[in-house]
Amino acid sequence: MKSKERVILLKGVDRIRRGQYTEALEQFDRVLELDSESFDAWNNKGVAYFKMGEGDKAIECYERSLEINPDNLDPLRNIAFVLRSQSQFQKAIDIYDEILARGGDVGDMEAKATSLVGLDRLEEALGILVAAARIKPSPHLDDLIEMLMGVLAGQRSEEQEEVVEQERLVDRDESDISSKR
Repeated sequence: MKSKERVILLKGVDRIRRGQYTEALEQFDRVLELDSESFDAWNNKGVAYFKMGEGDKAIECYERSLEINPDNLDPLRNIAFVLRSQSQFQKAIDIYDEILARGGDVGDMEAKATSLVGLDRLEEALGILVAAARIKPSPHLDDLIEMLMGVLAGQRSEEQEEVVEQERLVDRDESDISSKR
């Protein structure tokens, strides 16, 4: 990327940071006029669209960035993030699996776990978080693991209470049947 294009790109990134998304798009379009194959411009244009609430346009930009530079994981991460924000958790999980297969990191594992929680696959999410904490221990991951374990323990308690209640109902029904004989 030439220095002029780089300066314009950085202006666009700055506009995103300031919440000036329309102005950011204008900067990225300027870069793309100079170099239609700028994967950074396409990726950042997607970020601006996402911030404007236009997830589908954002995904189109991320996909274009990937066409130009298929080795860059950032557009893939961004697509998965958009899908997660649209509650398309399984699609996001599939993309996180691809990212992880291509060398993703602990942050990608955490993001996948978040998507699994969205599908109520809590034990699977817990397993991924534990694996992530083994790779790169952090208080943040420890907090997430503890929270998820608490949720799972609460669910197990509720399930146990339901079983006990069902047994009581069966016992009461059997008792009613015996007393009527």
